[in-house]
Amino acid sequence: MSSPFFFWGLSFWVVWDIFWKGLAMWRAARRKESWWFVALMLINSVGILPIAYLLVWGKEPGDGKMVKSVVSKVKVIKKKKK
Repeated sequence: MSSPFFFWGLSFWVVWDIFWKGLAMWRAARRKESWWFVALMLINSVGILPIAYLLVWGKEPGDGKMVKSVVSKVKVIKKKKK
């Protein structure tokens, strides 16, 4: 188990899990969702549970507004070109 591949592979998964878990726990704390915060802290799922929380349950009002505004501006520009 002392191969460099094992070290770098394990390091990647640790950083991956810490990033997603931290982001999801931060969002749960801001929304005052203590059950989600505790669940995210205790369950190790290599990023699956935090990503699911962020995509399904952790959406905040206003998420995606920037993307929608850019898409609508692009549609207006395309209409003007025709």
